[in-house]
Amino acid sequence: MSDAGDDLRPLEMGELVDRSTSLWRKHVVAFFKLHLGFSLVLYALTKGLLLGMARWAPVFLGGEKMSSALAADPGIVWEQLPAWLALAGAFFPVYAWVNWQGWVAASDYAVGAWLGRPVTVEGSLRRALRRTAASTGAFAVASLYAVAATMVLMLPGAGLIGLLFVLVPGPAVTGVLAVAGALLAIFGMVAAMLWCVLRFLLTCQVLAVEEVGGLQAIRRSGALISGRVGSGLLGWVKVRATVLITVVALLVFTVMMVSGLPALVVQAIYGNLFDPAHATPDAVPQALLVPAELFQVLVQSLFSPLYIAFAGLFYADMRVRREGLDLELALEREGAGSGMGAFPSGS
Repeated sequence: MSDAGDDLRPLEMGELVDRSTSLWRKHVVAFFKLHLGFSLVLYALTKGLLLGMARWAPVFLGGEKMSSALAADPGIVWEQLPAWLALAGAFFPVYAWVNWQGWVAASDYAVGAWLGRPVTVEGSLRRALRRTAASTGAFAVASLYAVAATMVLMLPGAGLIGLLFVLVPGPAVTGVLAVAGALLAIFGMVAAMLWCVLRFLLTCQVLAVEEVGGLQAIRRSGALISGRVGSGLLGWVKVRATVLITVVALLVFTVMMVSGLPALVVQAIYGNLFDPAHATPDAVPQALLVPAELFQVLVQSLFSPLYIAFAGLFYADMRVRREGLDLELALEREGAGSGMGAFPSGS
């Protein structure tokens, strides 16, 4: 029997959040197992970045190292900049790619469980592995889109700040232009982030569930998230998705903030965390910091899949509304054919 039962139908906004939470609670152990492995890899990557920075670019750790280095020799920043750029250039794409693969695996489980497919943790991991080529292609295209969107939308703010070097106005005008430019740049960055979240919201679900290539998955996600599904403002899919994403993301973010408190306390006590000019990360005992960070990883692995469960249900809901997925599955259960047959089992 499906988590949706025979009541697979278009869901109202409140129902989407409620059913997502119910799906996550029912399969919380499986979601935790799926997410934990990827979270530990991400944690190891983060610690590796910090160790690399401590060795080759310590000034970019900030705090006392940066303030003392700037006081002694400001040129050291430029000397260590190539190392920091190399470390960051390797870290962020790999970190995002691993996270993306974890979303594909969890999406296979979430959508399959909701629709009554036989799913297992091992099966969803195998499904994600089989889809690595397609998901990597989609990740590369989405990353290029994200970089381009960020640059374009931040351009007005950057241009306004650039006027300071061209016009060289008085102090009052300089302050106004600087503040206005910074606000425009921040607004552009936030707008680019929101655009990316909406544009690629269902890409991992499509990759996990449908036999399509990376570019086709992005196009499918765009098609499912476009247009309207009802009347009024909330009838626009993007508005509907924005409201729901905000609700679910706030829930997950709140849990993440609470789970990070032990590590924050340790860093505040030993590393002068709230005194940026004199912060000393090296003074924080790793024997205390690592267990606190691992506690955060465990809690996040427990609650973060709630967002994946929501995205999986949103994907299924869009297909019910637009493609008659409920009728397709009813026919499939009756042996009359599977229509698109777009739900290969990960197990």
